[in-house]
Amino acid sequence: MFIVMIGSSEITDRNWEWDISRKNIEDIMEVLQFADQLSTDNVLQALKLLKVKILNNKMATPLCQKVTDIIVDYLRTMKPEGELEELCTAVLMALGFQSPGIVIFKLWDRWHNNLPPNCLLIAVGRLIHCQGAASYIGVTWAYTLRLLRMAQTEEDMLAICHVLKGLAISARKHLDLGTSDDEIMDITQEAVSFKAYLTLRLLFNRWSLKSNNKVTEQALVITGHLFFLMPPSKLKNQVNRLTRWLMTLISAKVTPFYISQCICQLMDALALSGCGGINLESQLENIIGILFNQLNETVEVSDPHSARNHSLALKAFYILTKLYNDQVVFLIRKNMQTSDPAKIVSALQVFMDVFQEVPQTQQLKNEVMHSVIIMIQEDLKPVRKALLNFIEMLSQHDYLAMPQGNVIINYVIKLSESDCSNEEDIQLMCSKILQMVSLPKLITLACQPSNTLAFVSLSRTATNMALKARSLGQFPYLSSFHLSPTQFISPQKLLTHLVTFSLKPYREGEFGVSSLRLLHALHPITSLHPVINSNVGQLWMKEIPQMLQILDDHTEKNLNQEEWEDRLLQFSGQSLVAINDDSWLEQLIKVVLERINYFSDGEEKTFLYKFFGFTLRTSRNMKLVKMMLLSILQSVHEDLQERQGIAVALSIVSMKHLKIVLDQLQVYSAILTDKGSSFILKLMKEHQQREWGLVCNIIYLSYSKIILESKGDIFTHLDDILAMVLQHYRNCIVEKDKNLKLEYLDALTKLTNILSSHPMAFQFKFPQKLEIVTFMVELIREEPLNSISSSIRLRAMNVITDFRKLRPLIEVEERTELLRTCYKSVLCLPPIEVLQKEASSSQEAHTTVDLFRETLQSLLRLMETLIVEMPSRIQHCLEERDQVKISATSALGYMLRQVDKFKPGLSTRREIYTFLVPLLLSIQDNNTEVVKACGGALTEWTNVIGWSSLTQTFRHTTLSDHIQVLEETCRYLVSTSKTQLVGDLLCQSFGFLKSPQSFLRAAAINFIGLTAKKLSMSQIHEDDVELLQNAIGSLRNDPVESIQSLVNTTLKKIDEYVNPGSVSTSRMSQLSNNIFKVTGMKTPKRKKRLFKSIKRERDDGDNQKKKIWKWLQRPLNSLRNRYNRRVKNIPLIIGNSDKSSVLSQVPTFESPPAEAGPTAK
Repeated sequence: MFIVMIGSSEITDRNWEWDISRKNIEDIMEVLQFADQLSTDNVLQALKLLKVKILNNKMATPLCQKVTDIIVDYLRTMKPEGELEELCTAVLMALGFQSPGIVIFKLWDRWHNNLPPNCLLIAVGRLIHCQGAASYIGVTWAYTLRLLRMAQTEEDMLAICHVLKGLAISARKHLDLGTSDDEIMDITQEAVSFKAYLTLRLLFNRWSLKSNNKVTEQALVITGHLFFLMPPSKLKNQVNRLTRWLMTLISAKVTPFYISQCICQLMDALALSGCGGINLESQLENIIGILFNQLNETVEVSDPHSARNHSLALKAFYILTKLYNDQVVFLIRKNMQTSDPAKIVSALQVFMDVFQEVPQTQQLKNEVMHSVIIMIQEDLKPVRKALLNFIEMLSQHDYLAMPQGNVIINYVIKLSESDCSNEEDIQLMCSKILQMVSLPKLITLACQPSNTLAFVSLSRTATNMALKARSLGQFPYLSSFHLSPTQFISPQKLLTHLVTFSLKPYREGEFGVSSLRLLHALHPITSLHPVINSNVGQLWMKEIPQMLQILDDHTEKNLNQEEWEDRLLQFSGQSLVAINDDSWLEQLIKVVLERINYFSDGEEKTFLYKFFGFTLRTSRNMKLVKMMLLSILQSVHEDLQERQGIAVALSIVSMKHLKIVLDQLQVYSAILTDKGSSFILKLMKEHQQREWGLVCNIIYLSYSKIILESKGDIFTHLDDILAMVLQHYRNCIVEKDKNLKLEYLDALTKLTNILSSHPMAFQFKFPQKLEIVTFMVELIREEPLNSISSSIRLRAMNVITDFRKLRPLIEVEERTELLRTCYKSVLCLPPIEVLQKEASSSQEAHTTVDLFRETLQSLLRLMETLIVEMPSRIQHCLEERDQVKISATSALGYMLRQVDKFKPGLSTRREIYTFLVPLLLSIQDNNTEVVKACGGALTEWTNVIGWSSLTQTFRHTTLSDHIQVLEETCRYLVSTSKTQLVGDLLCQSFGFLKSPQSFLRAAAINFIGLTAKKLSMSQIHEDDVELLQNAIGSLRNDPVESIQSLVNTTLKKIDEYVNPGSVSTSRMSQLSNNIFKVTGMKTPKRKKRLFKSIKRERDDGDNQKKKIWKWLQRPLNSLRNRYNRRVKNIPLIIGNSDKSSVLSQVPTFESPPAEAGPTAK
């Protein structure tokens, strides 16, 4: 019927498709017999339906045999491919499930020297696993080996591989089941072993398995299964050959998974035999090399084989380690010490995987630590994560407690540093490892200076550990640190370190926060420490949160650093008061001193000196205070910061122990004067003077800081201190040369600067001041007048200047001699041009000029000092006893002679005009020597100003012709000078109208009258005339009758000068002027103004000082400007060594203040 239907053209494929679904297996079989006449789709449809029918129906054996025959015939004749071939395999598999022997035996059909169809081979390879197939394993294996020899194409080889793989797996399964197996194989175990060995040999000998293809991959799979079936002895003999083959396959780039799987199966099979054998041991290095290569392969998420490759390689290592423990560990360590990061990472991964199987002998631990240290020293970045994982594992086995463990810990700490470029996960790994270190040791490490950059990380970890311990009821170990001071950091060091680190709270983000939090976490209130008791805990629980809140509320930019430092010091001081234990304090002080010596410079060192002071100030043990003061005085003091720090520390201690501090300074100062006890003399001679100067510097700087901090108590001791200051130099135990003088003066200046600026200093008398001033004058006199090679005279004048207001004040005679000495020492020096010419180099010339300018400025300041010291006497130094007047006037003449050498310009000349009036008035003194001195000074004055016609007049002035001299001078003044200058000089003379010396009042009246006589008073403005008349009129009631008469005569003459031919008063002149204004009539031609503005004199000390400054200092200011112009390209350094500035940056002295009466506008 089917034959007719198929052959009929009237039957369509569609009708057949509709009809076939209702057919049974027999009908489909008949259809397939004519498969060559059907379309591919119809054949596919029939095969699919047939597979379903077979799977869903129990078939009789004859029917099963018949269907199998039809399918095999179809395969033989049609040789289907692709989906058709796969469906044929599926149908054969379905048939084999019902009767595997029927399908398997089809292999023995006559194939005319050809291989059976591949799909049949594939089906047999799969069916051999099925229930009931055990009895066919032997015969099938024997026949398959025959087929193996015939296979030529890759497809045929792959099909045979399916059979061989199935046979090996099935045979091993039944062998493993042994007597419990329900089925019995048709082959013995010995025969299976032989077949397996033979198969391995045939695969190697018949097929070329050296290239990267599927056949090689399947051969590796089969070989791996065969290892478990072969006799152990045979397998061990094949290890060398297998190893070479595997190495060849690696070179051929065969998929790593298959190689790793094969090696793993080989190791597993050998391990089952109890030992690996000699060949395996000899091939260990090669095999381990292969496995490391496999581990180096990249794991692809999309490729499950790549992940399996790693796990299989690690399993192989694990098995190998069990077989050859020492050798494998050695080879793993060997790879750990290579320079290839990939190999190192793999080695670490392997070691971690096999670590549990390795007996932890001391020798192994030492070897492992050696390898780890080498990796740490290399520190290859790609290795870090793997190494940290390995270190974490080691730490779980107490490796960090070994002596070499510190190397590992230090490495982990390095990776924890805040400026490290490591990823966050590395930082977390480091933190995890550090948590396995004991808390005392971790804190000790955190406080080591070498771990500063990792402090934040370490302290954070330690804080978490401490808080965790506290939450578990286990108090942190701060209370027991004192029990092992040599092993762990002491409480004193810890406190010092954390407080110091809190100084810069925002360093590295959170230095201060980390320090305070750690301190807070380490000290529970219920501390067991015998010293750090509950008072400290209560203080810290209150204060530290407040300090943390301050840091949270501020940033590095807006935190007041000075206030924060004070807060830290106060916190420290309160903590020490709460501790209340001098033994504890003693240890703390020693720690601070040790820490001070560690730092070379910086804010931390400065802070530690203050911390030292606060700590020692807390102590009530006077013996301890003395001992520690001596210790810090004897500490390193080469740098200025160190000397200042020592001084600050002493000043802080002095706030509570002033007498002890002063006593210890006196004891220490014996180094400067006591040859028997001074260590200075034990130094090499070239270092003695330097050390003497440093010690001196420390002592005087300490006194200075103590003065600053003192509330007044120090001043009762200051005169004794000044007396010691003199003795230090006079009894100096080393050679006194220029350098020693400079060191001494430099140190002394630091003291005198502070002393002279303290507001309370003026309430006390210091008799030793005069001794020091005298000593300074001696030093100035000792300086050569033909050269300026040092700053000794400059510094000596600075010291005198610093004493300007201290009592007792210097008497006039001494001041005069002082000025004379200073003038001579400075103004007798050669001109700048000569000094430059005598210099040996341009640098020396520049230095000499700078020093000359500084010295000149020091002289100017000294003159100011004498003005400020006794303002009421300076101007009247020309009015005092004759000898004083003569000396002062001669000194002024000498100064003017020196000024003339520099050819002063207009501005200097203008200032020097102010000397004219005092000298002119003093020339009317009744003492001929005074007149002579004034004449000499006026002679020098005319040379400077250029009034050569008066030079001879002044040079030969006598007491009898002083009025004539005055008149000639007034005439020359009016005839050659501008009205403004005349007015300025008249204004200056007004001050002498109130002189206590009657002759000076009379002389001032004469000067005003004679000047008015030479002026055209009728052309002078009425206001100025009135001022002149009022100034003179103020003396109408002078106690000296002759002056009263002179006043009336002069006023009358002035009226005549103003209104020639009539007597008019100033009142009439004013009235006339008012009439012009009221009537609107034009006023006469504008009159000249003598005075530009009017200022009334205030009879107080400040105004008096201003008047003096006007006539004395303005010329000196101009002198300085003159020097500046002469050497304008060379900066002038002004001031002492601590405070200096370039002259061009220093403002000039203020303009001379107003005198009584009219002044220049």
